[in-house]
Amino acid sequence: MPVFDVVEFGQGPVVVLLHGFGEDRSVFDLLVPALAQDHTVVLPHLPGTGKAQWAEEKADEDFSIQDMADYLWALVQARGWSKICLLGHSMGGYTALAFAKDHPQTLNGFGLLHSTAYADSEEKKANRLRGIGLIQTHGGPAFLRITIPNLLGEKAK
Repeated sequence: MPVFDVVEFGQGPVVVLLHGFGEDRSVFDLLVPALAQDHTVVLPHLPGTGKAQWAEEKADEDFSIQDMADYLWALVQARGWSKICLLGHSMGGYTALAFAKDHPQTLNGFGLLHSTAYADSEEKKANRLRGIGLIQTHGGPAFLRITIPNLLGEKAK
């Protein structure tokens, strides 16, 4: 059984927010207060962030987007949710798409935030591999210092 690292805020229909690659759930901190007024907002750390862990038998394996979707399904089952609204940012969007493909009956809403339903280009894959190398060498904060400015428009920077 996986180890879930999840926080929940508010009451009402369940909205699950999935963070992107190199991020954690804190990326949604400014969004939570508005959503939590009428919803149960669920912020899981995906495996590899926070204290989230695969079951012991998968702990040392590389994992795929499908594995993360399966992890989310295990969380949904563990919490007993029959319906959720699922929003995924970037890599979280890829996870949301894989989840939606396997468990459409569970969704009462779905969205992608700065993500796509299309396969990654070779350039995007190469950039992600460089990002992984940067994280392995210099840590997550260094990756985010370089990456975050590229996510913002000129006025927001």
